[in-house]
Amino acid sequence: MSEDAISPAAKQPSATSQGPRNETADAGLSSEQCRAARGLLDWSVQKLARHAGVPVDCVRIFERRRNEGDADTVELIRHALELGGIEFIPEDKKGAGARLRKPSRK
Repeated sequence: MSEDAISPAAKQPSATSQGPRNETADAGLSSEQCRAARGLLDWSVQKLARHAGVPVDCVRIFERRRNEGDADTVELIRHALELGGIEFIPEDKKGAGARLRKPSRK
């Protein structure tokens, strides 16, 4: 997906309009899934930060797992990756993951 395909207005996930959240778990994104998703899209940390509308350091810190990350920031990161074409696979007995979403046919 091209950089221009994601408009700034489309970046805002509906969940953040419901008010602030305090737990990263609400976003359902691990640092490992974030790195994997970025790799699948061939996005740099800078490109992900730009699409998510967050500082580069926020992405770096989250991916290094130095802390849980602000829930709203993690949600913006997740939303940007989903708009880029990523589908996150929830945790099960085999683990969590990320994959490229199959393009829809019209």
